[in-house]
Amino acid sequence: MRRASRIFTLPASNLIGHSSASTGALHKHSFTTLTLQQNRQNPQQQSFPGGFLKWGSLGFLRALSFAAGFNPLKAKPLDSIIDVERVKDRSAEDIASAWDDFHLGRGHIGASMNAKLYHLLEHRAADCRYFVIPLWRGNGYTTMFAQVQMPHMVFTGLEDYKARGTQASPYFAVTYYNEFAESKDMVLIRGDVVLPSKLTDSEAKWLVETTQSFYLNDMRYKLVERFNKQTHDFEFKDVLQALEMPILPKARRDVVTKLGPVFFSSPSNPLFVFFFFFFFVVVFFFSHSLSLSLLSLSTLQSQKPRLQRARRAAPMADPSGEANHIEKLYEFGERLNESKDKSQNVKDYQGIINAAKTSVKAKQLAAQLIPRFFKFFPELSQPAIDTHLDLIEEEELGVRVQAIRGLPLFCKDTPEHIAKIVDILVQLLASEEFVERDAVHKALMALLRQDVKASLTALFKHIGSVDEPSTDEFIREKVLSFIRDKVFPIKAELLKPQEEMERHITDLVKKSLEDVTGAEFRMFMDFLKSLSIFGEKAPAERMKELIGIIEGQADLDAQFNLNTKMVGMQVSDADHIDRLISCLFMALPFVVRGASSSKFLNYLDKHILPVSDKLPDERRLDLLKALAEVSPFTAPQDSRQILPSVVQLLKKNMPRRKTGDEFNFTYVECLLYTFHHLAHKVPNATNSLCGYKIVTGQPSDRLGEDFSEQYKEFTERLSYVEELTRATMKKLTQGMAEKNKAMAAAKSDEAKDAIKTEKQNTTTGLRTCNNILAMTKTLHSKTPSFIGDKSINLSWKEATKPAVPSSTPVAGAKRPANFSNGSGNMPSKKGRGGGLQNQLVNRAFEGLSQGGRSGGRSGGGGRSRGRGWGGRGRGRGYR
Repeated sequence: MRRASRIFTLPASNLIGHSSASTGALHKHSFTTLTLQQNRQNPQQQSFPGGFLKWGSLGFLRALSFAAGFNPLKAKPLDSIIDVERVKDRSAEDIASAWDDFHLGRGHIGASMNAKLYHLLEHRAADCRYFVIPLWRGNGYTTMFAQVQMPHMVFTGLEDYKARGTQASPYFAVTYYNEFAESKDMVLIRGDVVLPSKLTDSEAKWLVETTQSFYLNDMRYKLVERFNKQTHDFEFKDVLQALEMPILPKARRDVVTKLGPVFFSSPSNPLFVFFFFFFFVVVFFFSHSLSLSLLSLSTLQSQKPRLQRARRAAPMADPSGEANHIEKLYEFGERLNESKDKSQNVKDYQGIINAAKTSVKAKQLAAQLIPRFFKFFPELSQPAIDTHLDLIEEEELGVRVQAIRGLPLFCKDTPEHIAKIVDILVQLLASEEFVERDAVHKALMALLRQDVKASLTALFKHIGSVDEPSTDEFIREKVLSFIRDKVFPIKAELLKPQEEMERHITDLVKKSLEDVTGAEFRMFMDFLKSLSIFGEKAPAERMKELIGIIEGQADLDAQFNLNTKMVGMQVSDADHIDRLISCLFMALPFVVRGASSSKFLNYLDKHILPVSDKLPDERRLDLLKALAEVSPFTAPQDSRQILPSVVQLLKKNMPRRKTGDEFNFTYVECLLYTFHHLAHKVPNATNSLCGYKIVTGQPSDRLGEDFSEQYKEFTERLSYVEELTRATMKKLTQGMAEKNKAMAAAKSDEAKDAIKTEKQNTTTGLRTCNNILAMTKTLHSKTPSFIGDKSINLSWKEATKPAVPSSTPVAGAKRPANFSNGSGNMPSKKGRGGGLQNQLVNRAFEGLSQGGRSGGRSGGGGRSRGRGWGGRGRGRGYR
């Protein structure tokens, strides 16, 4: 939906108003209302200022009481407000501008929306007519109740309805005009605040925009459906979470219980009838208010006493005070609007700036006028901006919100101010007022649509990099949230021209990635993958670019240090190993698409695999899984280089005879799978490593050398592993039968869930054992055939639920045990066990963290980094 205030390029006098022979011809347009030609019988009489007309008509409306037997009138047609015939040849933008201009400062809401969205709103509202919206005020919120029956919306307070029942008064009424839906792809929107003591103009605007978002956004609409169709399942806290509002204790109650089931059970509910009765009354009298702008001067004069009484009744209608300021602002705006050479009206613009230091209503109106005419007075640019910034710091929320909405207009025709305005708005993201923060979001989106390149560049500066770190962590978090939630989802709309802007934002992201956490890195990489320049048809160099980004994040130029003095032989640089493993998993999709994994494999071969047995079990498991998944896509030269380390590691994990050591079947599955795929690419490399006799005709066959001892040792290890595996499978099969009996006897859901988990673990264990036997079977031959296809499905890849452990705990060599502890290791006296499937990676990507900010890495030759992979800074703990 377009913003209600904007810079207008078309005088509204050309569009608004409907001329009539009986009422006189329209000859000029006031900034906020229409000034009519004076009646010929009273040529000296002055028309009422727009402000008086507005307050007078509204005051007259609000003083009315409704008599019994009143017949509600239909909504006033659009052609009585705007000359439909005269605007047929105008663009949708011109019509929307004139429509907004007409409502500017009148105490109403004027806006427009895309016709396609309107039809979606109409369709969904026909099925779900009611909803509740929390309106944030200060440290809490007021719950508003919305009734949507297109082309109308009516709002009232939920607490007001609880207290008064069917006597509750509507606060706000909205009408949609779809006359231009087909020809202009646009629907005009008019909102009228019925009770200004209950709702401000800025709150009303936010209310209608937010309500529309719940009907138009697929995820939010599910809450609307639940409220209307599944009332017992509706929870108000879900609405608060969707709007990013804090959940207060009071909000935990089901709103449906406040309204009562009767309300939803019958369309003839008294509140339903009352709302529409009152709504039509509102439409009638607001239509009457609009008609005043089309009457002749004599008609206005006949109502002058009543308007004056309403002015005296209004608390802010002091003729010598606020009303005078407003009247002058209207005069300044009217002269500027009609002037062909606006630069000559310096005094008028200066008058607007001066009026911004008077009353609250004058400040709100000035907040709209200052940015609108800003471009015409460069000599007054500094005082104009300073005054507008003062309005942003006002105590009155309505003034601040209006001033924030006006900020994008400063850049409409002066793009050199975009960076400065973005900086101002970024600071305002820290606002505690929800309505104010929402205005900031919309203002930033308006700037992005004006100049996406300059706006994105200014935004990303607040994320920071190693060379230019962010100075305010709180603001940095707010900017990241805004980019993630508001910018990324509409990239197709914003990034135009597509290739140029996708390249620009890619460069911005790459610079920011020098100093991010693991969760932030995942967010940015997911975004980059979604860009068309990195799509399925992207050339190989694009995949190389992405893998290069991941390699840089993995810090593959750094030395890897092992602190042997630490208890349990832990790795001293846990952040590094965590980042490395997670980056390897993130690189997999690009490796599959043809990117090289050479740099990762070389680093693993040189630094990690030789000491992998000293890594914590959980990290070692994730490392071996990542290596197994990348092995089918390695190049022959990389396979030949890393294969000796893999064979050595495989022998360490396949005992030659019975020992009291642990035996981890999942480790063996990973290593056998890796061995097969590497050996498939360079089969003769296994001659010297395993004693095979594979002939390729190359010198590397080394057929003249005796490797019989290696063959004997390797096959003995294979045989013992097969013996252990078969024994374990027998135990697991017997255990499965027992678990089936236990499941049939279980009575509680908790017991059934526990048994179900055990069965899933057992099934995973059986898959692991089957894979091991399938891969060892062919390796006993002197000239084995290595598996290089997808005939083996790794056990963890078939897991159906994320809660299922990634590894399969099995019994030791002497006494096979069950798989119920969720570990990938044999149970031992030390109680060591493996982790859940990809547990490490999941923690990193979800941003779970430990530790605080540090200045850099401890030891090694890598770059100093400011933000920990899993914390708030690299250089802190990964997790």
